[in-house]
Amino acid sequence: MCVIKMNEEEKTRRMRDLLRLLQNMSEFELEEREEQLEERLEAIKKELGPWFIDGSQLYMAA
Repeated sequence: MCVIKMNEEEKTRRMRDLLRLLQNMSEFELEEREEQLEERLEAIKKELGPWFIDGSQLYMAA
């Protein structure tokens, strides 16, 4: 077992760095998901062709 001794200032700095990394990763993942959704939407528009009206909902529930 590896034991690392750190003072409180070092622990705080490392935790802040770790949280920053996690936040950046999450933002990247969100951007990636957004791009995937945009690609899927464009494919749907292409498939619907003249049936697609920009700005209209694709499905309205009763």
